[in-house]
Amino acid sequence: MAGFLLPFYFDELITMLVRLNKGESLLKPHRRHIYQLLANEMRISHWKVSSVYGAIQLIIGFTLIMLKPKGLYFVLSTYLICGFIFTLISIFISKKVYSQ
Repeated sequence: MAGFLLPFYFDELITMLVRLNKGESLLKPHRRHIYQLLANEMRISHWKVSSVYGAIQLIIGFTLIMLKPKGLYFVLSTYLICGFIFTLISIFISKKVYSQ
């Protein structure tokens, strides 16, 4: 069931790693999450960003439910593949926002 929240888990993990790498305090407020960059910095409507996140959550969640009977290897592989794709998308969006 954690697969339904996978985009949020990876967004948080990537944001924490970026902030730690830059020497920022994790206790101070920030606006570095991909959701925030899309909605606030790139001016995409919140409902559109939320809809995309929701669709991704449903696709990943149901994919993991379908793969569960095949075994843990398939489930963990799906987590890793989705995490890798989300990381690439995050890097692309961050570079686009911060290069402006």
